[in-house]
Amino acid sequence: METGLDIDSTSRFLQVDDKMTDSACVTLMSQKMKGLKDLLLAEKLNTSAIQLLLTAQSQVQVVKRGRQTNEFDFMSAGRTTKRSRRE
Repeated sequence: METGLDIDSTSRFLQVDDKMTDSACVTLMSQKMKGLKDLLLAEKLNTSAIQLLLTAQSQVQVVKRGRQTNEFDFMSAGRTTKRSRRE
């Protein structure tokens, strides 16, 4: 039975003197996945914390917005118009 961390094809097992080690090389591309770095590098894997973090990250959508021309322009800061009353 193989030991180590195998995450799809993004990891590879490192071999030293024909013996398999418990190390893996994983490339984390997104900011969300980079949040896992500390958990994955911990001496003891906390699977509950990893699962909780992945669940929380799947609920968040990152929206990239362009920079506004004037950061202090409060009139154009996404203000909605007020509905008029019915008579």
